[in-house]
This record gives sequence, C-alpha cells and structure tokens, in this order.
Amino acid sequence: MDDLTGLTAAEVAKRQAQGQSNRQVNESHRTYREIFLENLFTFINGVFAFISVILLGLGRPGDVIAIVLVVFLNAIISIVQEIRAKRQLDAISVLTRPRVKVRRDRHNQVIDPAEVVVGDIVLLEPGDQVVADGTVVGSGSIHVDESLLTGESDLIPKQAGDRLYSGSFCVRGAAAYVAEQVGSASTAQQLTAAAKTHHRKLTPLQQEINLIIRVILALAIFLWLLVLLSLLVRLTTLPMSVQTAAVVAGLVPVGLYLTITLTYALGAIRISRADVLVQQVNAIESLSSIDILCLDKTGTLTANTLELHSIHLLAHAPANTQQQLATLAASVSAPNRTVTALCEALGGTPAPYAAKFPFLQLISGVPRHGMRAALIF
Repeated sequence: MDDLTGLTAAEVAKRQAQGQSNRQVNESHRTYREIFLENLFTFINGVFAFISVILLGLGRPGDVIAIVLVVFLNAIISIVQEIRAKRQLDAISVLTRPRVKVRRDRHNQVIDPAEVVVGDIVLLEPGDQVVADGTVVGSGSIHVDESLLTGESDLIPKQAGDRLYSGSFCVRGAAAYVAEQVGSASTAQQLTAAAKTHHRKLTPLQQEINLIIRVILALAIFLWLLVLLSLLVRLTTLPMSVQTAAVVAGLVPVGLYLTITLTYALGAIRISRADVLVQQVNAIESLSSIDILCLDKTGTLTANTLELHSIHLLAHAPANTQQQLATLAASVSAPNRTVTALCEALGGTPAPYAAKFPFLQLISGVPRHGMRAALIF
C-alpha cells in the first residue's frame, strides 16, 4: 500500500472547508424547546385550562390550584423523562470513534475519525473500524465483521473494488479504502439517526382516556348551559347556580389522569434500573402488553470482545504448550480478537521469527467449515 499517494494537505483543507469531513451531528432531532411545548400544550392540558377559567369565573380558586398542580406535575414528569432520554440518545453512536490511519502525501498519518474527508485513503488492519463508507483499493484483502449493521456474524471477504460500510470491523488481513460517504451520509450515521427519530403516539389507554374526557367535557358544557338557562329564567338563584356549575366542573377526572401519569413514571424508573432507555413514559404500557419477546442471536447483543475461559491440551501435547501458545500470540504483528484475548490471559513475551505466512496458506484446500474449525485453539 506504499504505492498509494493519498490526498495532499491542500486538498484536505479544501474539502474540510466544503463540509466534506466525517464530523457527526450528535444531537437528537428534538430540541429542549420542542419537548417543553409538546408536553405543556396537549389536548388534556387544554381541557384543564378551560375548566380552570370556568372555575375562576365561579370564584373557586382552590379548585383551580389543584388542577394546575396536577397539570404541572404531569408535565414535569414527562419532560424530565424525555430530556433524560434525549441526552442518552445524543450519546448514541454506532461508531466507537477510535483513531484511524490515513495515507496523505505518500505518508501514513494517525488522525481522529472526524478529520477524515471525502477521497481520503484509509488504511485498515485487524481490529480497526471502518469509519466511512468507501471502496477497497490496492492489492490488499481483508475479512470484515458487519454484525453491527446486518446482525450476521459471518466474516465477509473484501478486496479491490468491494464496498465497505462504516460501523463494520476489520478482523483479518490488511487493505486500504477510499472514503466516499462521510458524516451524515455514512451508513453508521444513518442508523444512528434512525434510532434518534421521535414519534409521539398515544397508547390505547391514553386514547380511551382522551375519549372519556371529551365525552365528559361535552356533557359538562351541556349541563353548564342548562344551569345558565335556569338562572336566566330565574328557576335558581345565583349562589345555587354557581355551586351547581362547580359540581359539574368536578365531573372531569383530573385525578385519574394524574394516577396514570404517576404509574407510567414509576414503571419507567423501575425499568431504567435495568439500563433500558425509555423515550416516553407511556412506552411502559406498550411493554406490559408484550406476550412474546423475539431477540436476535447473542452475537449482536453482547460486546464485540473475546475472553479466554480455559485451555484443554491434547493427550500427547508437550508440557510447554501453553507457554509456546503465549509466545505465539505475543509475537503476532497484526493480532485479531482471538490473539488479543490470548495475550491478555497468558501474557506471553514476543520472540523473533524467521518468516510469517497468512493462515489461509497453511490450510489451503481445506473447506470453508474446516477453516473455521481450524481457528479454534
């Protein structure tokens, strides 16, 4: 890969000025202002505000204070939960933001992934992450793990002309690729943006409560009109009419609305202790309706790391086999995750070697499934 020239410093500066860098927008789509407005100006809060005006006109400020407390307590619970979810979503990123090696002016440079621009030649070795979408160039070949993107743990071979997607990892080999889609145009960023997309939907219980409140409100308005008509035709006195109107206002179930909100909040708090992100408190109701929970295989649910559990030697293995294995692992110049796990567990010392050969050359002719079995130490 030494024959690759890469971009010049002037070309890099020009493309950075044109906004063609790999910088990511980490904030979620919703702003704090939108969260406040969506939780304060709702249909239910509008109904309670209307009732509060009626009660103020009837000289019942005590009832108004109770309604206002319910409305603001409900809004505060929802706002706090959604702000917490927003901050966690802002931190979500498929990419782990490691340092990357690029080829510029015929020299290798180690830079931050945010500094990669369109057209950069990015170099990959085992353990490196693809930070931008692009195409493999040069004579190198690699095997990549795309499980973060596709859910499939099979290693995918890549060579010159093949497509690479950000969020995947190089597991074997060495190659270079040209960064073509960076920043928000990359696959990893599009997946992150999809995770941050917000959709406000009412649960069946909330829809039923809204319907009940609409019906009760319509009934209350009808009764208020009857009270006003009775007052106008002098069938009732003013104090009696005011008292009747206040009783009618109490028909709207303010306490029921608060009870539902508190139940949602308590459920969100309990489930958050298990490191579960709840974007909206009403998601608890949806979760309670689940009968069957379907999960993908564990390869995409666990950390992308390996840990050595135990070593089982063959019957006639030399006594120093474990020491030789430790030395072999420590001497590998481009370790993969298996070799890294061996080094961490065995702590071998690097030793000089006469030559090295790709593993595939040592087992040429072995079927694909045989190669996988041969990789087990």
